[in-house]
Amino acid sequence: MKFCGHCGAEVADAAVVCIKCGCSLENKSNQQGGVARNDDAPSAGFAVLGFFLPLIAAILVLAWKSSPQKALSCAKGMAINFIASVVIGLIISLASFSTIVALLSSRF
Repeated sequence: MKFCGHCGAEVADAAVVCIKCGCSLENKSNQQGGVARNDDAPSAGFAVLGFFLPLIAAILVLAWKSSPQKALSCAKGMAINFIASVVIGLIISLASFSTIVALLSSRF
């Protein structure tokens, strides 16, 4: 026997539609323990959280073993934060270096 991911009703193994609520039972890749997990989906909100609060997002990524899509959203936000920080750091370093070179060359 298996269970409907929408209403939790017990259905036959060969069933493709739940007899209680009429939902499709075809999505087997999203099932865990016989019950489909519909609460795990990519989230732009968690990506934003990962960008602005990467430490909290890192803790959530480690804690969400049962929600890989949410964890991936946090990880994407953290990756974008890291890349943006490196690029901005390089731009500031180059601007500072060119300013110092210009100041030193104008004195001599």
